[in-house]
Amino acid sequence: MARRSCLGALVGAVLMAGVLSTPAFGAGDDPVDDPVPLVPRITSDGTYTECTANDCVGRGEPGLAGTFTFRPNEADVDPETGTTDVTAYVVRLQGEHGSTVVSGAEASHAVVPPEAGIQTLEVRAKDWGERWSAPAYFRFNVKPAAGAVGHWQFADRPADPKHHQGHRHRGHSAPRRDAQGWRDLVGAGEAWQR
Repeated sequence: MARRSCLGALVGAVLMAGVLSTPAFGAGDDPVDDPVPLVPRITSDGTYTECTANDCVGRGEPGLAGTFTFRPNEADVDPETGTTDVTAYVVRLQGEHGSTVVSGAEASHAVVPPEAGIQTLEVRAKDWGERWSAPAYFRFNVKPAAGAVGHWQFADRPADPKHHQGHRHRGHSAPRRDAQGWRDLVGAGEAWQR
């Protein structure tokens, strides 16, 4: 806003002096405003921290929300009044489909990473003229979830070693087959046989 206020004051003085007239600007041009907002600032509530060149510690876990706050670039804020032309942000995790629009000059949004590993949050600022900034990126590392996330039992034979003495088809000299060549399973639970 500071750079916009100075430009606006200069253009206003030139117009009032009669040096230029309004038609000198192209159709739809706003002589007081720059074309787009600058890259926004992104901060985290601490659930996830931004990766740096020397540090990218995993935090949180998949499915755990972290809150991120978006603010306009400092150059887009009028230092005297604290006002800005930024009205909203579009937010998305790279690799995910879809995005979310969050309204406000300063806004917060909960982001839920779907998986462990390096994630990148992409944020663009929008001004009152529906113009979008270049993206800002916030890279963070999501550590794997603690503890087991699933359990499977693959043992299809009893744990008792006397049942494993070379008798694949206990009690049968050959597997039973139907007319199409299918084998049936005999037994139940730990004693499945083929």
